[in-house]
Amino acid sequence: MRRLWVIAAFLMACASNGWAAELCPRTDLSTEWSEKCFQAQGAVRKVKDQFVDRLRSGGGATRILVSETRELLAIDRHGRVILPNIAYTGDFDLPNPDGIGRFASVTSLKHGTKTQCGYFREENFKIIVAAQFDYCEAFVDGTAQACVDCVAYCDDEECHGKTLVGGRGVELDTEGKIRRRFDLPNVDAVCGQSGGAHIEKLINGMAMLHCSTKKSGPFDRLR
Repeated sequence: MRRLWVIAAFLMACASNGWAAELCPRTDLSTEWSEKCFQAQGAVRKVKDQFVDRLRSGGGATRILVSETRELLAIDRHGRVILPNIAYTGDFDLPNPDGIGRFASVTSLKHGTKTQCGYFREENFKIIVAAQFDYCEAFVDGTAQACVDCVAYCDDEECHGKTLVGGRGVELDTEGKIRRRFDLPNVDAVCGQSGGAHIEKLINGMAMLHCSTKKSGPFDRLR
């Protein structure tokens, strides 16, 4: 009987190791990880202790793509998530020409959640602008624009460009400093009071603003 228990324990260990290797592989293999590899400890999200030794980054931060949610994370050598929701699918994301990336932080509220964005330096994952904006564009030619209390509408179904409506905008430099502030137009200012605005929900979760006669403005082609 003892021998059977030993064999059973051995088989369970092998199965567990196989599961871990499949869902939480060594990061130098450039393979996606499962959400099951992570846990929450209070307000801290981290890699489960048994998988920390699978982080192979040469002592710095490691990037991991979560398979179920497609969320890109930056993880420190202790397994703690230091940056959530890193933007990586845009034309100017990873690598960015100015070496600055975008990330988003989700806060739980009494009724739902609130998502805000900020910026980090790609070389060391240091946050240069905290997640405090409702929309952030990518850095190009040393500047980026972001806004609060605003809505970003796609200009076409592929969302190649965006029009920002409502709220207040800022222009940032590569040190994260505000170079200037500006007010964004409302829907009537964008479409014209008699234009009749129509908002279409897109399959990517964004929305597209339709105007019969859309007016152009200095901030209506944001990335």
